[in-house]
Amino acid sequence: MKASTLKLLVEDAKKFNRIYDGRLEDEADAQRGEFLKRYGLDTLPKLKLNDYTIGTKPKGTFCYWAEPGTDKWARITGASANKFGIYFGQTKHDSEKRFRYTKKFAGDLPMKGAEQRVYRGIRAELLNLVSAGKSLDYLGVDMNPLSQMFKAKVLSLYFDKMYLPICSDDILRDVAQELEFDSISPSEIQAEALRLKGKASIFRNWHNLKLTEFLLMRVAGELEGDVPELPMPPKARTKVPNLDHEPDFEELARKAREKGEKSERFAREREESRLRSRGMSALVHRIQDRTKKPRYGYDFESFTSPTEPRYIEVKTFTGSRFFISANELRLAQDDVVCQSYYFYLVTYNKSGEPEDCLIYRADEVLDLCVLKPQNFLVDVPPGFERHETRETDAGKRRKAKRWSR
Repeated sequence: MKASTLKLLVEDAKKFNRIYDGRLEDEADAQRGEFLKRYGLDTLPKLKLNDYTIGTKPKGTFCYWAEPGTDKWARITGASANKFGIYFGQTKHDSEKRFRYTKKFAGDLPMKGAEQRVYRGIRAELLNLVSAGKSLDYLGVDMNPLSQMFKAKVLSLYFDKMYLPICSDDILRDVAQELEFDSISPSEIQAEALRLKGKASIFRNWHNLKLTEFLLMRVAGELEGDVPELPMPPKARTKVPNLDHEPDFEELARKAREKGEKSERFAREREESRLRSRGMSALVHRIQDRTKKPRYGYDFESFTSPTEPRYIEVKTFTGSRFFISANELRLAQDDVVCQSYYFYLVTYNKSGEPEDCLIYRADEVLDLCVLKPQNFLVDVPPGFERHETRETDAGKRRKAKRWSR
């Protein structure tokens, strides 16, 4: 890369810093960490057909977590399920749900009923892929028969220090042209683009997602000229409550407590996964659980870095509102603590199960949202009980006199 090209990249990076929204980074790391927990490299040789193939178990297969389960890390959902080599489902012309695989992996085998033999070949190629990727054998990666987008995504998930999560062959070639790389190897471009972090100090501490988005915007010409600041999202509208509704408060409290505990478990698992993705697995066992100690003002004490704490308040999130206590609000607005205080907003699917965990720094949320008082503290003065008795007796006399008229 020419010095003049690097200089232009640095100037564009300064523009990009003004508009980049990094809130998805933690969520992407949490997804990647969950993938690594489920499918570490040591599990791949024993990975069974039903544990690999998308469609066999909802949200419980390798291909699910390599595609939609880690969509915040990199999206490869544009291509069909054929990119995995084998899948379980139906087609537009055949409604029967069964294993389906491509001719590329079937060879001379029949296109129905040979799924176990076909899968053994696919698993072997998956093992070859990670072996070649780990040793930076770009030719071995590029010659691997698995689809390009799938290969690039898998390598970026397993080897985040070696491969940038850009998965499209065409976009990788555009990046190579933009950065003046000599290579036309997709996997080598994927690796070389990540090395940009070592070429200028401005890139050094960038998250992989940030570098990816920067390169995509630059290839698209979106950083040319003046780049305006991102507009602030609009504040949510106030909803008018139904004052005639009479809820069962006991039942609501019980359900809220159970759902809150479920949200806390889910958020903790996502936080552990985020730490694993960021190379801080050793700190997972040091997460402090404060869920039963409300005086702390947060649910978990974790780490943003090995030397920087992260205070996590978990909230069940309906998409429009959640509640915080006065103690939580005090910490979230504290000039020092707010830099380390995070809301983990757990969303639910239609079946009532946790679906996602949105991670935001608390001060960023509070700057955009409307705070409404829900309760007030009544501070009772000393001697109130005696005063209350006298007033009550006097009140009774007044009432008796009034009714006697």
